[in-house]
Amino acid sequence: MNRWLMEGAASSGDYLRAVTLMQQIARRIVAFFATYDVLLLPTYLHPPIRVGAWANLSPAATLEQIIRWIAPCPPFNASGQPAIALPAGFTAQGLPVGIQLVGRPAAEATLIALATQIEAAQPWSHLRPDFAVIKG
Repeated sequence: MNRWLMEGAASSGDYLRAVTLMQQIARRIVAFFATYDVLLLPTYLHPPIRVGAWANLSPAATLEQIIRWIAPCPPFNASGQPAIALPAGFTAQGLPVGIQLVGRPAAEATLIALATQIEAAQPWSHLRPDFAVIKG
């Protein structure tokens, strides 16, 4: 995958255009928080993948799957905003799913306080998927 990415690397001009676009999108995201304190969204768009599920995909197809799977996360990496992920339960197959809280720039205290309230209302630290628990 790394070799494929390196071989397909764009020009420095393409890189600078991409950075400029990323900065423009980040400013739009931050502007959203002029109205809202916190945004709640899924951590990932799909449940965890099975080990080896993408083993036969080409590097391009693997990258496309990764981008689709983690889509809610990168915009906030680019904007530099605080975010926190919390467990939110399990799928019917017993796989964990989560939520992501994103806050205004420098509003980590707001996210931690909200995450604490959510955990108090819906405790999760004692939960484990059935297949992860050793029964004896």
